[in-house]
Amino acid sequence: MKNAYLVAIIAGCAAAALQAAALTPTLVGIVLFSLAPLPLFVTGFAFGPLPAAAGGLVGALALLAAVNWQMGFVFALSAATAPVVLTWLALKHRPSADTTAHEGEVSAGGVQWYPEGRLVLWAAGLAVAVMLVTLLAGGGGLQSLRTSTASMARHIGEMLVGNDSTRTADVDAFVEVMVVLVPPAATLIWHMATMICLWLAARVVVLSNISLRPWAPFSALHFPRESLWALAAAGLLVALDGVSTPGATGGLWAYVNFAAALALGAMISAFVLLGIAVVHGLTAKLAGRPFILATMYMALILLQGVLMAPLVGLAIADMIFDLRGRAGGHAPSGSA
Repeated sequence: MKNAYLVAIIAGCAAAALQAAALTPTLVGIVLFSLAPLPLFVTGFAFGPLPAAAGGLVGALALLAAVNWQMGFVFALSAATAPVVLTWLALKHRPSADTTAHEGEVSAGGVQWYPEGRLVLWAAGLAVAVMLVTLLAGGGGLQSLRTSTASMARHIGEMLVGNDSTRTADVDAFVEVMVVLVPPAATLIWHMATMICLWLAARVVVLSNISLRPWAPFSALHFPRESLWALAAAGLLVALDGVSTPGATGGLWAYVNFAAALALGAMISAFVLLGIAVVHGLTAKLAGRPFILATMYMALILLQGVLMAPLVGLAIADMIFDLRGRAGGHAPSGSA
């Protein structure tokens, strides 16, 4: 256990160094910033959530001392919270003689482990919480957030049109779209980055033979059916009113719609991952599987958000019609 906390201290310092890369606004700095939770995830999956929490505390204190308290707070919120919560959940298990994977969970040695799909959904909830706490901690409210987002978007828009005064309407339209899209997009990116760190950490500990739990194949990922209602509810709230109403900047309803927009971004990210898992499952027996998967991942990188809607649709179809089960793949998802 002493070695565990020594590793935690090292991991906390490494995570803090990655977080500090945000002080350099470059593409490399953004990538390093996104990987900040990775050392803490590795610590959690190898030694448990308490060492991960200790590492998070070390990292937060290091940034507080080296930079300022705001940086330490952001680290604790955005980089340390998810590894602690998700490793605690991931290590939950129960004795079970039932080897049927109702939600793609793995069973080994008479023990059934917490389903990976629920970890993805918990991470989506954490993404919404992180964004809301960030907003409340800023103290400016929705109006301040929208004003700062609009200012940033206007600056970018003017750069894109070359400060052409005849294209003011185009810039205004760009600003309106960005004010709506930036908050849920930020939530989506945070969730996706967190899931990448979780997956990388799981691979590291498995390859190092220090994992505290077995992991199911990615193609076995499933969500409980209730997640469909969460996705639908968030989409419905955003469609009804949402943050797209510029005048709705005050009152409880505005915050409800803002939270719904954040939840929609996080749930889209979760269902994109499920859609990718469905592709992995459906192509498991195909000879051209490597080519298909490589093409899909290249398209995701090069086309960015274009494939998100088809992947979400594929994930929903799999949950309703059990596409992988019909194709002879993994067990269907079941209710919670």
